[in-house]
Amino acid sequence: KCLVQVDAKLSDSSYLISISDNGSGMKQKRTEKNENTLGLVLVEILVNQLKGKIDRKIENGTRYEIEIEREDK
Repeated sequence: KCLVQVDAKLSDSSYLISISDNGSGMKQKRTEKNENTLGLVLVEILVNQLKGKIDRKIENGTRYEIEIEREDK
């Protein structure tokens, strides 16, 4: 059974978004040929425009963690 989980949190200084699944996981190292999908490229562009950080973790599936600093703090 495939499970996708999305969590969003607001801290004093940033927005924290986590997207994860319980699949077999992706390769540790990304290469242009195997994982530069249009969706992932668009997410990375958006996070960069917002001056945020995106991190990928491979453990019991794949998890992306996005952190964007708040401007209203």
